[in-house]
Amino acid sequence: MSSEQKIDILRENLANEGRMFLVGEGWMGLSGLYFPLAYVWIAIIMYFQFRLIIINRKLQFGFNSSHNRRLFNFIVTITILYLPTFIPGVFGVLLKLSWFNPNFVGLSFGISLSAISIYLFISPDILYGFIAEKKFSVPFANEQLNVAIKQTPIIPTSPMEENPMPELIQDTNIESDITPTTDSDEEIAAELKIVLEHMIEQKPFLQQGFTIQDLSNQTGIPVYQLSPLINGQFKMSFTNWVNRYRVEYFIEQVPDNPQLTMEALSKKAGFISRSTFINAFKKEKGTTPREFFKEQKLPA
Repeated sequence: MSSEQKIDILRENLANEGRMFLVGEGWMGLSGLYFPLAYVWIAIIMYFQFRLIIINRKLQFGFNSSHNRRLFNFIVTITILYLPTFIPGVFGVLLKLSWFNPNFVGLSFGISLSAISIYLFISPDILYGFIAEKKFSVPFANEQLNVAIKQTPIIPTSPMEENPMPELIQDTNIESDITPTTDSDEEIAAELKIVLEHMIEQKPFLQQGFTIQDLSNQTGIPVYQLSPLINGQFKMSFTNWVNRYRVEYFIEQVPDNPQLTMEALSKKAGFISRSTFINAFKKEKGTTPREFFKEQKLPA
């Protein structure tokens, strides 16, 4: 057929609502089942949405935590948006009402999906899910961190630089950065102190291939809580955050290990390869290791 004939047939099909609803699409491919199966799938989704609302409406931190409150409001919002499209659609499919046509389906679901997309764009952190009650208390965290700071010096001052780890020293002063105003804020501060204490005292970053799952196993804090905690408090990814510790540890070790090469020291600090070390060092210090030590007038 010519292009004009194909366009005419396409226009005729689009104008025939009965024929449009007989479309067969997807892995089923059976004529007339596409729209009914779509509404069955929507019904399953709505069941779980209502279930989430019922289960989480009495979360202990559901309305004290802004994160949980946003997520709860998101679920309620999309459920409300689905109702005016789902209920009329069910009757439309079953009774084949005249107003129920592909235009109605496209418009209703387009509005719902647009609203969901906007909500996720504004608050993408809701994808982490509900953060339930933490098991760490603030007094316990304060006590443990104070003991770690007293017993374990962070980094001894060396001629290399007067303040070798300003970022990490600043990070341990939690009270100046976080002012607990609600239970949720106190829990976040408590977890943050536990994580910092563990990184300073145990130095798990010296392990090559150290992952956020490893940190979760060692601290008892779930990954879904650690990830937003690190991203939100330090404004960087887990990998960059760990590499910051490794770079500072590398700088600390240089004066005491003149017999070791730069590559050997980088592996001792937890880096897997030379290229990974160089990239991380440049990202953290803005220069290469050799240039950095040249400026410090120390051998590298």
